Amino acid sequence: LISEKQVLDLPMENRSFNNLLLLAPGASTTIVNNINSGVQPASTLDIGGARGTSTGYLIDGQTNTDPWWDQPEINLSLDAIQEFKEQSSSYGAQSGGSAVQVSASVKAGTNDLHGTAYEFIRNDAFDSYPYNFGTPVTKGKLRQNQYGYSLGGPVYIPKLYKGRNRTFFFANFERFKNGSGGIADGLAPTSDLVSGKVASTVPIIDPSTGAAFQQDASGNYIIPSSEWSRLATVTLNAPPGTYYPKVTGSYGGGLYNAAFPYSNNNTANQQTYRIDQKIGSSDNLAARFTLTNDISANVTSPSAAETSSGANNQSWNVIETHMFTGNLVNMARVGWIQYENLKAGAAASSTDLTALGFKNTFPLTGAPFPNIQILLGGQACCGAVFNPTNIFTATSWNGEDSLTWIHGKHTISLGFLVVLHNIVVNGLDVQGNFDFDGSKTANGISPTPGNAWADFLLGVPNEGQVALPTGYSQLHPINPELFIDQAKYSGYVNDDYKVTNKLTVNLGVRYDFQSDPSEENHREFWRDLTVPAGGLCSTDATMVSTVASPYIKLCSRSASKLAAFAPRVGFAYRPFADDKTVVRGGYGIFFDQYSLYEFQSGNVSPYIGTFNANGYRTDALFPSQALPVVGPAQLGSLYNLGPQSVKQPYIQEWSLSTEREVLRNTKLSVNYTGSLGIHLETRLASNQPTSYDPANPGAGYPLQNFGTYGQNGTAFSPGYTL
Repeated sequence: LISEKQVLDLPMENRSFNNLLLLAPGASTTIVNNINSGVQPASTLDIGGARGTSTGYLIDGQTNTDPWWDQPEINLSLDAIQEFKEQSSSYGAQSGGSAVQVSASVKAGTNDLHGTAYEFIRNDAFDSYPYNFGTPVTKGKLRQNQYGYSLGGPVYIPKLYKGRNRTFFFANFERFKNGSGGIADGLAPTSDLVSGKVASTVPIIDPSTGAAFQQDASGNYIIPSSEWSRLATVTLNAPPGTYYPKVTGSYGGGLYNAAFPYSNNNTANQQTYRIDQKIGSSDNLAARFTLTNDISANVTSPSAAETSSGANNQSWNVIETHMFTGNLVNMARVGWIQYENLKAGAAASSTDLTALGFKNTFPLTGAPFPNIQILLGGQACCGAVFNPTNIFTATSWNGEDSLTWIHGKHTISLGFLVVLHNIVVNGLDVQGNFDFDGSKTANGISPTPGNAWADFLLGVPNEGQVALPTGYSQLHPINPELFIDQAKYSGYVNDDYKVTNKLTVNLGVRYDFQSDPSEENHREFWRDLTVPAGGLCSTDATMVSTVASPYIKLCSRSASKLAAFAPRVGFAYRPFADDKTVVRGGYGIFFDQYSLYEFQSGNVSPYIGTFNANGYRTDALFPSQALPVVGPAQLGSLYNLGPQSVKQPYIQEWSLSTEREVLRNTKLSVNYTGSLGIHLETRLASNQPTSYDPANPGAGYPLQNFGTYGQNGTAFSPGYTL
């Protein structure tokens, strides 16, 4: 348990309360995917030997865990936190759903008016200059401000209402602003290149004729604008600095001709409001609302390469507490939380996207310009950044009721909990990316290496990829997003039994059921082992009947596993008369949560195809896709399958500790904690070959229709031991 005083008094970078979790024994950081910053990867916490994805986060008892990455969604302002606690081993049956529990409670108003106002500043004006052996070095820009307020007290409306002893409020607002940037030297296409004049000491070959392009009096090869591709025409007709960087001068002793000012700006706002209302002598109603938004922008040149990301959270919960008697109390809770993350490149104009003339794509409205990779002196140019778009929404409903009864030496708690998750995700690259390396204007003729800029002008990429609707999706239009659902149901009973004044025993059992994740439109696959050499199962009847392949059939998922009972037992014993020594111990089973990220097998063929533009001119993109074929060749290229059913992951934990008060305000603790993970999630490289025959390479695979493929969300056992 970490109190309000500790939360506010301990210095922390960026004032993130999650950093306080590192105070817990056995806590460490790991680099993983994390939604909080809108940028992957990020740092997460491993506590008590469990994985970072095994931590469940709560605010006022409501789930605060993103079900996609199993990371916290809202990082509360420190000035809004009353207290928070971390439970990582041998805790009661009241908590569960993950191996580790991190619970924060929001401050409530009181009869006295209290508030704070604050600002924390970081600025390059406070920084020393970098040491560079006496040579002046320009400091990078840094502007970071974090400021806000908190205020709580009784509700008072002059001449209308006095809420003392009845109605209380609490409000908190915090803003984080960070700006950094600088100037980078680089290369931009010269006016000659933009006009189609390409300097080269070796011939540049027209791939249409096999002959070299004509040269001007200076020896430059001339690529006529009549032969330019639509991609090159739209790119170069735009103002300099839009889709390609602008020449601004000479830098670095003439090595560079452009200076790229860049900046990275981040603004994050957070606000939390809470109202508490006493209703008579037996009831209390509390309502909390939290709203956050986090906007980041990367400004650079060309402007098409700029990116932005926005992360928005909304969370509310309502808690009603009813006291039947002094020994019998009921608490009912309902809440909702939604996390939205949009990462996108700068939207290209609809006129320019239309002028590209791409056909048979997903809708391009609002999409960035294509990413164009042309090496100019070792530096890439032009267009938007690679694969800039990622749209993600996670929504969770939370309902709970609990009853606490104090009866003699027993404190009995029982309750139930329902959590419903919905995920919407779309990270498709619908506008495409194209690489030009000069190989097409070499045309196989030695010694010419061709010219990458000439390849670009002609629209003949050596490589290019884009996500396209398949022939099936053209017949049965789909939404590119995946919609993944999951339900969780829990119930528990727990008894804290004070056997004597020196011995307390905790006995409890919890039931934690979580359904296998499913896609709303049945876009999911797993392997079908009834086909001797391997096939696919799907729950999508329309797709199975349309594709009509003997290697894919309609199947039903196995029922979710129901046996999810988790016993808990613990004790606390004071062995000596001075009551300065406490021995604690316990054992429990703690069911863990799935990472819904592992259940997205539907973002592949036959719904969505990846098209390679090598061998095509960009003016001919994209050809209509035929109805997908599902056969051994296609099965052999699979890389991502889900399991037919999931075994519930769980962790067994046990602990023994001794704590002794050695001095006033000083305690000495000795602790032992162990854990064993069972059926923990992993990704398997399935269908590994057992032998290799050069004459028949596929013969060594157990399922010869498949290659080695990734199978997500599967379980392995045992997991790890401490």
